[in-house]
Amino acid sequence: MSPAYDVALSAPFRIFTAILSALWLWMFLSPMEQLHLVNQATSFAMVFLGLLVAQMTPWRWLRGIAAFVVTEAYIVHYYAGPVGVLQGSGHIGHENVAQSLIDITRYEWQQGVWLLHGTEQGWADPLQTHLFLWCICCMYWLIAYASARVRLWLFYNVSAAVLLAIVDGNTAVHPNWALVVVLILCVFNLGLLQFRRLRTRVVQSGRGAPSRRYFASLLALLSISLTVAWVLPKDGPVWADPAKAIAAWHGNGPGGAAQKVIGYQENNEHLGGSFVMNHDPVLTMVSKYPAYLRGMVYSYYTGQGWQPGYNHFVPVPVGETFAEYGLDQRKVKGKPVQQKITVVGENLRTSVLFGAYAVQQVKGSGFTDGDALEVSQDTGIVSVHGMPKGLTYTVTSYEMQTPDDTLQKLPPLPDEREAAFPVDIRETYLQLPAIPDRVRQLAYRLAGNKHSEYDIVTTVRDFLRYNYTYETQGIPQPAANQDYVDQFLFDSKKGYCNNFSTSMAVLLRALGIPTRWVTGFAPGEEDPSYKGPDFKYTYENADAHSWVEVYFPNYGWVPFDPTPNFDLPYLPTDSTATPTPAVGQTTTNMTVNPPKASKVDKTDTHAATTANASMDWGAWFRTVLWGLAIAAAVLLVGLWVFRRRVQVMRSQWIWRQLTDQAMLRALQHLVNLLRRMGDIPRHNSTTLRDLRQVAETYGVDGEDYRHLVQTAESYWYGRKTPSEDDLRRARQTWLRWILRVLRRDS
Repeated sequence: MSPAYDVALSAPFRIFTAILSALWLWMFLSPMEQLHLVNQATSFAMVFLGLLVAQMTPWRWLRGIAAFVVTEAYIVHYYAGPVGVLQGSGHIGHENVAQSLIDITRYEWQQGVWLLHGTEQGWADPLQTHLFLWCICCMYWLIAYASARVRLWLFYNVSAAVLLAIVDGNTAVHPNWALVVVLILCVFNLGLLQFRRLRTRVVQSGRGAPSRRYFASLLALLSISLTVAWVLPKDGPVWADPAKAIAAWHGNGPGGAAQKVIGYQENNEHLGGSFVMNHDPVLTMVSKYPAYLRGMVYSYYTGQGWQPGYNHFVPVPVGETFAEYGLDQRKVKGKPVQQKITVVGENLRTSVLFGAYAVQQVKGSGFTDGDALEVSQDTGIVSVHGMPKGLTYTVTSYEMQTPDDTLQKLPPLPDEREAAFPVDIRETYLQLPAIPDRVRQLAYRLAGNKHSEYDIVTTVRDFLRYNYTYETQGIPQPAANQDYVDQFLFDSKKGYCNNFSTSMAVLLRALGIPTRWVTGFAPGEEDPSYKGPDFKYTYENADAHSWVEVYFPNYGWVPFDPTPNFDLPYLPTDSTATPTPAVGQTTTNMTVNPPKASKVDKTDTHAATTANASMDWGAWFRTVLWGLAIAAAVLLVGLWVFRRRVQVMRSQWIWRQLTDQAMLRALQHLVNLLRRMGDIPRHNSTTLRDLRQVAETYGVDGEDYRHLVQTAESYWYGRKTPSEDDLRRARQTWLRWILRVLRRDS
């Protein structure tokens, strides 16, 4: 039994390993949170505690069960509880934990299906968080395993130090404490493992283990090292920042992010950066009126972008009328309008069906009777398995007339604005991360003493429209620890629809007014060559857009667009009026599209940007070189840490075949290795028979040694080909000898 395995079986070491592994892994959560890779890192404490307690026990089967229980408990608590993003559906809550677990599992299964179909909607919460929790569990077990094995432990800690150093030198996050604690844990555990080895030898010699003196010396060494490191002066960086150099090669200096090509996408977790326009057509719509085409709806703001949150989907057969959602159609003036939509683009990667607000029914040649659509009862999203080129469908949507007069007459909000909204609405659509104070202060200044929700909403909308600049170039990417809205409002003060709409949604949430973020397409261009009924509009990639929906008590969700030069095309109040004026003209209560020539300056967005960037081959080549250099460095570190294992594999490869020639190469390798170890004089000729005493020092059995010598000599001197059984036994003896030599060498 190896010393490491013996240590792993002892109860004190098991407890120490459990605590050590949890603390070591916990050190990485704070930098990850600052990099906005995770949110609310402290909420993972319950998961770590469950893993730690289970690791302290000797029953390995209990550790898997504990991991399953704590991960499921976390998901149910944070995604189905009163503060969870799933609570908004009204179907999931703590009142029925078992049903909550079933509903979440069913939804995660649906997300997995979406992922298999290549739709981005699947890669979201709760599935995303659930997978991350299982990654934490696996990492915890790997660290606990490595803590009893010196070389593996060194490899993990060297890799961790390199990773934290890269984060420290190339981002605005400086994980100094994490780096210090990881290194302290590394050295202390190495000291403990060495103590166990020394104690085993001392106990075998009949003497007591000097535990007090050993640990006193170890702690003194750590204390002195930390003190000296603390008081020494710290010089500034000597080498240039490689991340900034790479960014410069890509044309991504301090002024902004790499260029992206505009187009609709569903993953909007990291907003920001410039983009270039793409006027490739994506959709066509035949309808009486122009319309915003609504796609995804997002409810969870992370500080860097948006996540969809929970949507409770129900199947609705094609052709049937959906349950009413979003608007109380008895109070908001409007009427049903049909849009015949055709997909004409090759790369429309989405899992949602586009339609004007609010979709009531879907029919079309792209669907057959009896097919079922997945419709969200929370947001009205219509989920499909893809939008291939050539798909044609007809949407019946309830479209509003101008709601201004109706909304202005609503009763004022109470002093505690949140109290005016239903519990499920405010629990989901007032969510905010820890936004900077100056964002909240700006929201309070804009609201002033107003009590009319409509006045507050339009004040925020108009403030953004008339005080910030619409631009698509030179737009910065927020730093890792910088809030996206804060950067736009107080630093860059320029951007496109994502900046404007997200800022409006966050400012209103800070005032206690529920909002949600919507992506889709702004009104396309009218096709003057179309001679059929109604009017035909063409939507391009450049028409991808985002806007805001605001909740009004007893009325529902009403869309608003704060982006300059964009206005929602409400239905005309006079149904007999000409539906669509000439391009470039407007009528009362109706906004139409500008001429095509102005589109480059106006259209946007990145709610909707793909990763298709213009290829810079020089920058690509230099990036590849950096990647190869880093990979080579990691490989060299790995080879050094696992050098004994590499030597063993090399030795096994030498005698990989049961042949006499392989035996000759293997025995020569053994002799060379013994010379390197000093067991054989370097310049003396030595035969295999002369190595008897050397073999005894390595614990090689005498009978096995004699068999090895006889097998080799019968071939060398007698030219007798050994049998396969003789070669197999000789190889086993040789391999045991090799392993013991390498173990002593380490």
